Amino acid sequence: MHLIRSHRRRGFSLVEILVVIVVFTVGILNMIQVFPGGLAILRTAKSNSVAAGLARSQVEAMKLNLDQMPEAILPSSYVWTGSGWQVGVDLNRSPLNLTPAATILNQNGDLADANGVLGPWALFSGPNVARRVVGEGRRIPAPRFTEAFGSTVYGGVLTLQFAPLLARPNFTSEFQVYGANLGRRIVDDITDLPRGGRVQNETQYYVDEEATAIALAESPERPDVVNFQREYRVSCAVRYTDGGGNIVRNVFVGTVVPIPESAGGPRFYRQVDFGTLFAQPGLTFIAVELDTLRVQRRFERTNNFLGNPLLQARPDLVGEAAYQFNVLNDTLGVLLFNSVASTYQERRNRGRFPLTARVDYDVLDWRNIRDDFRVPSDLPFQRKLMLDSLKVAGEEDSDGINFTGLDFLVPGNTAAAERRDFVLLDVESGAIITPSSYIVDKSSGIVRFLDLDNAAANGLSADVVYPGENVVTRINDIRGRSVRAVYQTKGDFSVQVIKATSGYQSVYSSTLGYGQCYIGNTDGFGTGSPRRLYFTLSDLGKKVVISEIWYNNGSGTPVLMEEQDFIINADPALGLGYIDLTEKDPSAVAFDFSRGYSVRGVRGASVVVRAFWNPSRFTLSNDNADNMRKLDVHLSQVRRTSTETFLMPEAQEE
Repeated sequence: MHLIRSHRRRGFSLVEILVVIVVFTVGILNMIQVFPGGLAILRTAKSNSVAAGLARSQVEAMKLNLDQMPEAILPSSYVWTGSGWQVGVDLNRSPLNLTPAATILNQNGDLADANGVLGPWALFSGPNVARRVVGEGRRIPAPRFTEAFGSTVYGGVLTLQFAPLLARPNFTSEFQVYGANLGRRIVDDITDLPRGGRVQNETQYYVDEEATAIALAESPERPDVVNFQREYRVSCAVRYTDGGGNIVRNVFVGTVVPIPESAGGPRFYRQVDFGTLFAQPGLTFIAVELDTLRVQRRFERTNNFLGNPLLQARPDLVGEAAYQFNVLNDTLGVLLFNSVASTYQERRNRGRFPLTARVDYDVLDWRNIRDDFRVPSDLPFQRKLMLDSLKVAGEEDSDGINFTGLDFLVPGNTAAAERRDFVLLDVESGAIITPSSYIVDKSSGIVRFLDLDNAAANGLSADVVYPGENVVTRINDIRGRSVRAVYQTKGDFSVQVIKATSGYQSVYSSTLGYGQCYIGNTDGFGTGSPRRLYFTLSDLGKKVVISEIWYNNGSGTPVLMEEQDFIINADPALGLGYIDLTEKDPSAVAFDFSRGYSVRGVRGASVVVRAFWNPSRFTLSNDNADNMRKLDVHLSQVRRTSTETFLMPEAQEE
């Protein structure tokens, strides 16, 4: 039997193929529509994760440097002086307000007002609305040898935590270096001081009980400086009367008071009249509020430290030498202290304590990522930075203008000053490591160090430019050195630190100054609730701990509340922040003053690290008003994540 094979083959008809193509096309198109949203969600999740990691990293860095914790970090203000901008503190700005104070944004990306150009919009909006750092410092570091200003110098090197600093030519920024609070002694009459007014203790000053004058110690006669003037930093609240007899209250922070040196022989206290020191046009001085008065001795900035041979001959000058410093790098915040400062101890009420230095300054730009690490010790001598996708000079920025690099100058390969998009600082010496010494993959965020002399036996060589010098120096081995990379990233990632003031003084005026809180309904005008303690708007959202609160709850017997923490909320009607006793005791009626006070020991307890990023972009035009509208929209797109921690360094001795 023969089988008959069919030559017909089974397959798909043209119609079937067309149907399948249509079905697949419709399905693929639907899937494609899903992808952009899904990818956007993934990008957002990744950016949030990166921001959270940045915030945690900053918190850990501050924990490692707890003794260098600032006293406060505050919003900033800008006042036109006629020739430039004076940077101050804006206590009426909420930390949630990221909009600039200026009203004009031009096509070049500069903010301005009626007085003139302030500067690039990103430096004065977003996280950069709060840049004033008050009282960052620590015990003076142990001295080391380094190069600076064309010679070998020896001293303690201190790098500020939140540098780079605002150091622009048309800005007068607060930069002061000073010691711990001096001890206050109250006398009946400032002209009648103990022991005839001779200086017995460098860490004390006198003030009369009427709070109208102060007496500050002279320095010894200095053989190295003719007519030397020791300087003191004074902060306080002052009461005046105006032309209508109304009481006016102003707050002064960081006023400098120069005191001439002694003319040989015994040293004395010099009297300074507060009415002259704090004179204000159209106002009549009444008195300083004593509970707000703080005095510190300022460090002397000099490039000619008092040296050991002179100090051996003049032991009385050791204290003068200890209070000397120089700036190795103004922008990157590297300070050098006289070598004797690290071992010098001051006599205080409870014994002798190591000398500490505190610094007031303004942060340049919170978008500058500060990435601290040690140079790798092993091949391939490379390090992954905290972030990738670094900004590259010449590429378009978020406002459509080309990014020209970080907003400060540093030495380049030939030691000539230039703007760069990546800077590497040798923390141990303040030197800038030249870009010829490393390669940065700005996409992946990897830094690879180059051995410039190709001699493995010498270690890892690099070229640097030391502070104040205009020549390149070769270092044979930089392995293990502490360095700081400074850069910015696409998406404008930034890390901002907000800190409540370390200590607050309770006052009886709703016009609040720095480090003050108002006890409600005690100003004589019935302002505020008698069970609320009020703070400036700049303290909104911060946490405070109060050691002692006396109040009444209607029972007739005063009640004590101890070591309680509160979050400062907003009172829109008064334009202040506040905490309310009913948060802890619903029956609380009012503060109680039967002991002569009601509140003691108000301390800032929180440090908030906020990481920002912004995926949006905009394009500037020649329409200034439209540019401001675009900026407002751009700022409304800012994403943020916050990490709060409790870092409370030991209070200063007084």
